[in-house]
Amino acid sequence: MQTQDHMINGILTGDERILDAFYQHNFAAVRRYVLLHRGTIEDAEDIFQEALLLLYQKLKRNELHIQTSIHGYFYGVSKNLWRNRLRQQKLVYCELSEIESSEAQLAVMQQLEDEAKVQLFQQYFEQLNSASQQIWKLFFAGCSTRAIAERLGASEGSVRKKKFDTKKKLVELMQHDPRYAELCA
Repeated sequence: MQTQDHMINGILTGDERILDAFYQHNFAAVRRYVLLHRGTIEDAEDIFQEALLLLYQKLKRNELHIQTSIHGYFYGVSKNLWRNRLRQQKLVYCELSEIESSEAQLAVMQQLEDEAKVQLFQQYFEQLNSASQQIWKLFFAGCSTRAIAERLGASEGSVRKKKFDTKKKLVELMQHDPRYAELCA
């Protein structure tokens, strides 16, 4: 884990590793906030970029002296940018303080969402034929395509093709389920 000074220097120098780590650490919270307040994933991406640009500019001009976590500061900036955008669009901003007040509640919401995705996947996975299921189970267990092919007595090419075809079929089945759109929003 990087120190706050290391993170700030990475943002200022455009260090891709640091920026990627910053994104990984912060985007989910920004996305969750925007989605809970009438936004889309694209809105969340825009807000994240605007907040990062604002943070960079303030750091570059040495106008920012953070007394708390840079991540907490960034989240606050992102929330304010989204609220301003809602006001500009004349949408009613409804404070969901009960949801925001507890990281535990957000974690539970994320866990429920993840469990629903797994259940949806499992429902359609069980509809695949047993050979396709076996290939995917071996793949999920960490087996390479070569190891799967050897174990099944097939060529690597046929295993790759079968895996590709079943993945395509599985994705199509899931995308036609109305729950999929809700879970991916």
